[in-house]
Amino acid sequence: MDPLHFAARSGLVELRCGSATFLSVSDSAIDFGCDYCRDDQNRFYGHVTQIGSDEGRRMLLLRCPRCGALYENSARGPDLTRRLTETEAERLFPGFKPPAQ
Repeated sequence: MDPLHFAARSGLVELRCGSATFLSVSDSAIDFGCDYCRDDQNRFYGHVTQIGSDEGRRMLLLRCPRCGALYENSARGPDLTRRLTETEAERLFPGFKPPAQ
């Protein structure tokens, strides 16, 4: 899926710095699993576990250590975060295997 297409459907926040404009997905458009993974500081600074990556799409697969929710997040550039099901994570990150039940 094209990241900009995803962002356009999910609700954008426009950020401006001088003459540059950046777009970011609004947190209100994301179904976070708990308050811990909703916190930007936890997602962006290594407190939510990175369990996979896709260099071609420049996306990371993250899992919240508290609630277990899965997220796809942009590695660079505008923040594009979305919650994934285990099936979506397997499709987008072929190395990902859900834990055995």
